[in-house]
Amino acid sequence: MASLLFGQRSDPNIEVLVPYFDIFVDQGSVIHWDLDQDALFVDGVSCIFDSYFGRANVFEPNTHVKYNNFYIMRNYVESHGNIARYNSDYRGEVPFKLHNLMVAKRAGLEVPYTEAGLGTQREDSILKPVTGGAHVVRGSRSLVPMIVQDRVIGLNKRLFIIGDDAFCFGLRSDYLDYRDDPEPSLFISEISDAIVEKTRRVMFELGLTFGAADFIDETFLEINTMPMFVAFDQVADGAIARSIYSQLGNL
Repeated sequence: MASLLFGQRSDPNIEVLVPYFDIFVDQGSVIHWDLDQDALFVDGVSCIFDSYFGRANVFEPNTHVKYNNFYIMRNYVESHGNIARYNSDYRGEVPFKLHNLMVAKRAGLEVPYTEAGLGTQREDSILKPVTGGAHVVRGSRSLVPMIVQDRVIGLNKRLFIIGDDAFCFGLRSDYLDYRDDPEPSLFISEISDAIVEKTRRVMFELGLTFGAADFIDETFLEINTMPMFVAFDQVADGAIARSIYSQLGNL
C-alpha cells in the first residue's frame, strides 16, 4: 500500500512534504470515484493508498474543479476507515472558536477575558472575527458581532501537536497580529509540559490528532485545525514535515 499527499505544489506546505509521500495527487487532476465498484482513479489510473494528508490550496484562486476535487477526496477518505489520516474524528467545517475557548477553560488552560457580541465596557480590548478569516484589531466596539478579548502582552507562541510529537515556537513582532508583520522573528521555544498536556486534552475532546495552538506566554488564544507550518518547519530543519509523515503510521 502507499501514502498519498493531496494538494498543489504552489502551496509551500505541500511542496515540503512531497519527498516523503509515495503518491502526489494534484488538486486539479481528473479524479473519478466509481462508488459501485469503490474504485478511485486519478488521471485514468487506479489509485490505492492506506494513509493520506491533504490541504486545499489557498495560494492560487479556487476553481470549481479544485473545490469539488477536494471534497471528492475528503468524502473518499472519510468513507474508508482503514485510511490513516489526521483529525479523523473532527467534523467542524466552520471554526468553533468560542466553543474551543470553553473547552480550553475546562481543560485548565488560562484564557483571556472574553465576550462575544457588539462590544464590551472593558478597556484595552481586541476584536477577532467569530469564525476567523481576518486579523486581530484593537478596539472595544464593532458594527457586527465579534469575539472581544482583553489584550494580553507577552511572547507569541505556537504549539504544534502532531500525533505523539509536540513542537513549540516563539514569534517576536511589534505588530498586534504577527501575521501583519512581513518579517516576524521566528525561533524554537519552550512551553511547560503541563500546558502541552492540557492542550492535548483540548485536542482529544475536539477529535484532533494534528493542530497548532496559539498562546501568549502560557495564555491560550485559539487552536488551528489545519495550520500552515512551512515557516516553522524551516526553523526546525524539517522536523515538522518529517513528523507529519511519520506520525501517520501511529494513527
